[in-house]
Amino acid sequence: MAKSITKEGDALDGLEGDMGALLTSENYIIVDIGANLTNKKFTRDLDSVVGRARDAGVHKIMVTGTTVQSSKEALRLTRLFPETLYSTAATIVEVEGRMKKLMEEEGVIEGGAVR
Repeated sequence: MAKSITKEGDALDGLEGDMGALLTSENYIIVDIGANLTNKKFTRDLDSVVGRARDAGVHKIMVTGTTVQSSKEALRLTRLFPETLYSTAATIVEVEGRMKKLMEEEGVIEGGAVR
């Protein structure tokens, strides 16, 4: 029988059927695909946050970067926990000035379509 990754009273407690089986199976790797661990509130207890995630059965965590700075910080965090943390790198660009001109150029991908 598969060992449950949840504890009584957890948000996942009581799930039934396929989803419950998925979350309790030791055959699956659970990945958090959107952790904002670059937020300052995690600075002091990042070890604890990552430890609690591991204890809950989360094997891999994607640390999201949404700016150049947070993407660099996400990468830095992956070096602290190389077996657990992975990072994304992205920027949310406001379309103004130079960027607006660039977005109007031929060959630029916008919303999945090439101009």
